[in-house]
Amino acid sequence: MNSVTPILTSSRLPAVLSLLVLIAVGFAYLPGIPGSLYFDDHLRLNQLNNLETSEAVTTFVFGDSSGPLGRPLAMASFLPHQGHWPDQSNMILGANVMLHLLNGLLLFGVASLLARLGSMTAARANWSALLVMTLWLILPIHVSTSLIAIQRMAGLSALFVLAGLLTYLGGLQLQAAGDRRGPWVQLGGVALFTLLSALSKENGVLLPVFILILEVTLLANSSALAHLRRVRLALSGAALLAIIGYLVYHTIPLIQSQENYVGRDFNLYQRLITEPIVLLDYLRMAFIPSVVEYRPFHDDYPFYQSLASPAALFAIVLWGSLLFLLLWKRGSLPLLTFAVLWFLAAHLVESTVIGLELFFEHRNYVALIGPVYALVHGIFALPEQRRRIGLVAITVYSSFMLFMLVQVTQLWGQPAKAAEAWFLDNQRSTRAAQHLAIFYLDRGDNNTAWRILNHQAMLCEDCAQSTLQALLLSCVLGKEEATEAHHQKALQLTGTNRLTGVPSTLGNIKTHIDDGSCRLLDYRDLQGLNQGFLNHSKRSRSRDRAGLAMNLYLLSLARGEEEFAWLQRSWRLGKNPGVAIVMTRTLLSKGQPQEARRFVEKEVCERVGSASLKSIDHQSRCSTLRQLINSYEQQVQTNG
Repeated sequence: MNSVTPILTSSRLPAVLSLLVLIAVGFAYLPGIPGSLYFDDHLRLNQLNNLETSEAVTTFVFGDSSGPLGRPLAMASFLPHQGHWPDQSNMILGANVMLHLLNGLLLFGVASLLARLGSMTAARANWSALLVMTLWLILPIHVSTSLIAIQRMAGLSALFVLAGLLTYLGGLQLQAAGDRRGPWVQLGGVALFTLLSALSKENGVLLPVFILILEVTLLANSSALAHLRRVRLALSGAALLAIIGYLVYHTIPLIQSQENYVGRDFNLYQRLITEPIVLLDYLRMAFIPSVVEYRPFHDDYPFYQSLASPAALFAIVLWGSLLFLLLWKRGSLPLLTFAVLWFLAAHLVESTVIGLELFFEHRNYVALIGPVYALVHGIFALPEQRRRIGLVAITVYSSFMLFMLVQVTQLWGQPAKAAEAWFLDNQRSTRAAQHLAIFYLDRGDNNTAWRILNHQAMLCEDCAQSTLQALLLSCVLGKEEATEAHHQKALQLTGTNRLTGVPSTLGNIKTHIDDGSCRLLDYRDLQGLNQGFLNHSKRSRSRDRAGLAMNLYLLSLARGEEEFAWLQRSWRLGKNPGVAIVMTRTLLSKGQPQEARRFVEKEVCERVGSASLKSIDHQSRCSTLRQLINSYEQQVQTNG
C-alpha cells in the first residue's frame, strides 16, 4: 500500500469523475455551438433543403462523393437535421459535440480495459483512463472535428473504431478468463465495427491495424493472451498488407506519369516529402496550443519541392530514425513505440500517397489517442515520488488546455470575429478570404468585401478562383479599371490546374450578367474564360472540366445558339446526375424520345452495379429518368 498513492485505491471515484469531466467539456464547447458553416458543409449538406421524396433521400445518403464508399452512415446521420438546415446549424454542431463526448466515454472504457489487460489494478486502470479521456477530450485541435458540421464523418468513424477496440479488448478479457466466446467476440466485433466505421469514413479500415499495434506493443508480453496470438497477428497483419497494397496500387499511375495529382499543384514526390513536416506540425498544434491557428482553412499550406530543403530532410530523417530505434527497442520502450506507431498508422490513409489536401486538423482525431495514452501511462510508470509530481503537472497542464479550449470555442462561436481573425492570420488562404468576404456581403458592405478579395487576389498570383471572385465583385460595383485588370489576369491563369471553385464562380458571373448587375462583362468575355480554362485543363479534375463544359452550354442557350455538344461533353467528363436529367429533358424537348431512352439505358442505367455500395442511388436515378421518358411518351399518345 505504501507504494501506491492513496487516491489511486478507489476504483469507483474515477467513473463518477468521468461524468463531471464530460459535463465540463460540454460546457467548454457550448460557446462554439452558434458557430458558422463552411464550404464543405454547404457542398455536402445543401440537399437537406430538398428531401421531399424517397429518391431524394436515397441520393443524399448514397450519392456523396467524398470517398469511394460514399460514407452512407455519416450522411444518414444528418437526416434528422433536414428541418434545421441551414438556419439552425447549431443543432448539427450540438449533436457533433455530443458525439465527441460519447467518444470520450468509449475511450475511458478502452483505456481502462487496456490497462487492466496490461496487469494494472482496476483502481489504477480507471484513474489512468480518466486522465486519458480528459486530456484527449480537451485538446483544442479537436475543435475542427466537432465544430465543423460535415466533420461528423470523422467523429462517427471514430465512434465505431472505439467501439471496435472496446469489443476486441472485451473479447481478449473473456479469452483470458477461459471463456470460449472470447475469440468470436474479437473477430465479430472487429469485422462489424470496421465495416461501420469505413461506411462513415474510409479510414475506418484502419481498425485492424490499431489492433496489430496493440498486439505488438502493449499486449505483447501478456502470457494470459498468448493463446491464438499468432492468428490475431496474421489477420491484423493481412489487413495492414491489404491497405498498403491498395495504396501502392493507387500510386502506380502517379509514379509512371510523374505528373501532379489531378487538381493539385503538387506531385507524389512533393507530397511525400512534405507530409513528414505536416505530422510534426500536427503534434506541435496538439500539445502547444495557439488560439488563432485552429481554423477550418489550411489551403495555403506550403509543399516542399525537393529534399534540398533542410526542413523536409530533417523531418524525414527524424521520423525514419525514430521508427528504426523503436522497432529495434520496442521490447524496452513499449509505450513510446505504441504512441509513435499508433499516430503514424492513423495517418496511413490520409497523410501518405492519396492526393488529398496536405493539411487538415481533424485527421488527428483518432491519431492522438496513442500519444495521449502513452503520456499518461508514462507518468503512472514513474516511481512514487516522481509520479506524484507528474500527476500534479498533468493536472495543471490539463487545466491550461481546458482554458485554451474555451478560448478557441469562444472564437469559433463568433463567426464574424473568427472570420476576420483567420484572414488576418492567414492572408494567402483563398478560403479564409472568401469566408470573410461573404460576411461583409451578407451585411451589404460590398466595398469592404471587394477590398478583401482584391487584396487576396494580389497576394496569391496563381489563385484563379480568387481572381475570378475579385473580377465578379469589381464588375458588380462598376469598378471598370479593376474589372479589366482582373479579367486580363484571369485570362493569363487559364493554364492553371487549380480549378476548384472556378466553374461555379464563372457560373455566378453569368448570373450577374443575366440580371444586369454586371455590365462591364458580356457573354463573349465569359465564353473566352470558360473556353480557356477548359482547353488547358487536361490535368484538372473531371468534375471541374465538366462544370466548365456545362457553363459553355448554358452560355450558348443565353445567346440563343444552343450547342448540344457542350452538354454531351459535360456528361462524358463528369457523369453528373443533374446533367443526365438535363440531357434527358433536352432530348425529349427536341422530340427524340428514342434517343433519350438509349441515353438513359446505355449511359446511365448500365453504370448500376449490384455490388456497388452506391447502386441504390444509381437505381433511384435510373428509375426517375425512365419515369420521365414514360410520362413524355404517354403525353404524346394522349395528345396524338
